[in-house]
Amino acid sequence: MIDIASFRIRYPEFANITLFTDARVQLFIDDAVIYMSDENRWLDFYTLAQSALVGHLLTVAQASATGDSGSLFPISKQDVDDVIIESAISAVKPTASNLSSTTYGQVYQNFLRMTFTGMYGV
Repeated sequence: MIDIASFRIRYPEFANITLFTDARVQLFIDDAVIYMSDENRWLDFYTLAQSALVGHLLTVAQASATGDSGSLFPISKQDVDDVIIESAISAVKPTASNLSSTTYGQVYQNFLRMTFTGMYGV
């Protein structure tokens, strides 16, 4: 299981203790433990996957708190007066259940697939 210090080292973008207090980070670490269940089932990926899931949950919560959920993702194209904003993919609103809505959630999904896909034929 990760701790707050190792999480902040892995993801320094969460090092701002004013925005991401220790209590808030620990809350999401505890939530990730519930989501992920038994550590032994995750092979050697538990700590990496847990860090990514905590990053996802924090990002979603921060976006919700600021009301700025659209800014987490590249915007396809948006015109406002004389300002044009473009990007490669369409916007997706971040949710705790939609792991693909943040880069951290996508990393978590990769570990999830590597660990739990099981045998399949090609």
